[in-house]
Amino acid sequence: MSIRGKTEYNMSGTRQVRISLTPLIDVVFILLLFFMLTSSFNRFNQLQITASQGVASSPASTTTTAQVIVNESGRLSINGQTFSSDDKILRDTLLEMANEGDTVIVRARADTSMQTFVTALDQLNSVGISKLKIAQSVQQSQ
Repeated sequence: MSIRGKTEYNMSGTRQVRISLTPLIDVVFILLLFFMLTSSFNRFNQLQITASQGVASSPASTTTTAQVIVNESGRLSINGQTFSSDDKILRDTLLEMANEGDTVIVRARADTSMQTFVTALDQLNSVGISKLKIAQSVQQSQ
């Protein structure tokens, strides 16, 4: 494949170079193919969360608030009761909270990894809990 063009002379004797577009079209096609094959068209899941602004309580509130604490191994503690992540009672408790429309405040222990915390958030979202608030992490003593 040669990039040099064909040399021609016009009537006045000046040299004109005709460049073939075939190699250029080939390169553009290869680039297009490369970008199409390396692109990812996956749609990532999104979680709707709000950061809690403080500890203000309103007595006129009709919904209850549940507190979920995530520890370093992925176990969830809901209002003081600890469950493993694959526990059926945990799923039933979360479904009950979702049906009642509870606001869930999610906290993580200080040594919990971000992946474990996001997995717990995804687990809460998968059962239909839509009112999630993230609060500051709790100390190890709780």
